[in-house]
Amino acid sequence: MGKIYNPNHSEAYEAKGALKDNTQTQKSAVFESPIERYTRLMMEANALEEDLILLSKENTHTNVTADTRDIAQIAEMEYVIKGVNSLKQNLAAMQKNDSYQPYLHDYQTQLSTDQSMSMNKLSAKLLNEIEEFKKHQLEETTQIESGPNMVYEIYHTGELDSSERETKQRVVVLEKRIAALERMVGSFYNSQGRLDGDGLESMGGNDLVSVVTKMERRVALLNETNLDAIKVRTNALVHEFTLLSKLKESSASHISKSSRDENHMLDQLYEKLQSVEDVACMVPSLVERLSTLKDFHEESMDWSQRLDRVEETNIAIEELLVRDSQLLQNMQQSLVANAELFQANTEKLDTRMKALAV
Repeated sequence: MGKIYNPNHSEAYEAKGALKDNTQTQKSAVFESPIERYTRLMMEANALEEDLILLSKENTHTNVTADTRDIAQIAEMEYVIKGVNSLKQNLAAMQKNDSYQPYLHDYQTQLSTDQSMSMNKLSAKLLNEIEEFKKHQLEETTQIESGPNMVYEIYHTGELDSSERETKQRVVVLEKRIAALERMVGSFYNSQGRLDGDGLESMGGNDLVSVVTKMERRVALLNETNLDAIKVRTNALVHEFTLLSKLKESSASHISKSSRDENHMLDQLYEKLQSVEDVACMVPSLVERLSTLKDFHEESMDWSQRLDRVEETNIAIEELLVRDSQLLQNMQQSLVANAELFQANTEKLDTRMKALAV
């Protein structure tokens, strides 16, 4: 935020009075011709430009950063530089004007000793005023930096922007999809029955996490060792079933109590074999559904991560908006202060030009 420079009015009036007295003395002592006045203005513009270059070099050597330098000071320096350039352009245009050539043909005429001394005095006074202005600005900067910090209050109206509404809609759609997936998995297991005597109710309901846990436990049983053991046992049961079938055919006419027991055992073995065959037939479809469920689970995890990133982005955008609003407010205050400063500087320059022209 820019600061407004309030110069010492007494010193300014004394400098203006001395400048006016000096100008009146010169006017009364020596009458300035057009070429002399033109040359004096050109020399004053060059001296002012050299003073500004010297000040900029001093700021560069002292490592004055952009934060410590006042915005009003920078604006005033730029304004003075532009004024010097425009004055030099106007003087150059006057020199090129044909109607002024009879009065400005002696451009190389040197100033007198009195005029050179007055020019040096004016340059020294201007340099002293700029130094006092710099010291005053540094004192104001130190006072403002040591003062209390500003506190901003931000009020939230409760209204949701478009990004928050879209995020909540996506969350609702994702929850609906997860609920539909849980219902689908629960209906599948209810239709298949209890294969191991443990239902979904013992897992704590038809939620997706319990179903995935149970399916992972069942898939862990289908490793290579267990499948080899099932294969060996199935081959042994088939061999025993073949032997028992041949024995049943050979002794069909002589049914005894032992035969009935053997038939009962044969029926039990056949039922067990049928259950093993059902499990073996269901393994490919079970693996396929598990892979599909795994894909759904990964997508849901990806959605949660995306939602976290969206929330972080919203928080960052809100912080940027707060900083931008603060910067905009500071810029508006700086513009008002600079406008007042420009007007004051313009009035000062007009007063000085009138004093020089008298």
